[in-house]
Amino acid sequence: MPQIEELSDSEALINSYKEEGNQFIKSGDHLNAVKLYLKALDLVNESDANKQMNAKKCESDRLVLYKNLSLAYLKLKDFNNAIVYATKALELSPNDVKALFRRCQAFDAKQLLE
Repeated sequence: MPQIEELSDSEALINSYKEEGNQFIKSGDHLNAVKLYLKALDLVNESDANKQMNAKKCESDRLVLYKNLSLAYLKLKDFNNAIVYATKALELSPNDVKALFRRCQAFDAKQLLE
C-alpha cells in the first residue's frame, strides 16, 4: 500500500497562499496575488532555513512563486519587478519557458529587447 505523505503546517500554508494567489490572478486582483505570493515565499525561505522542508521542495516552490510573481508584476505593469522575479526563476531553472517568456515580455514592454 503506497504511503501518503502528510504536509507540514508550513507546506499546507504555502500551498494555501499559492492557491489563493492564483485565484486573485484569475479574478484580475494582481496586487493581492503579489501579497500572497510574497507571504508564501517568506514561508518557503523560513522553512528552508529551519529545515522544516527538504531543499528540493523549497527550490520547486521558489521556482513556481518566482514565475507567479513575474506574471503578477507584468499584469501590474511593474516591469522591473517582473524582470527581477523572472530572472530569479531562471537562476533556478535556466531553460524554463514561462520564465524566459515573461522576462522577454517585460523587456519588450520596457523596449529593451536587445
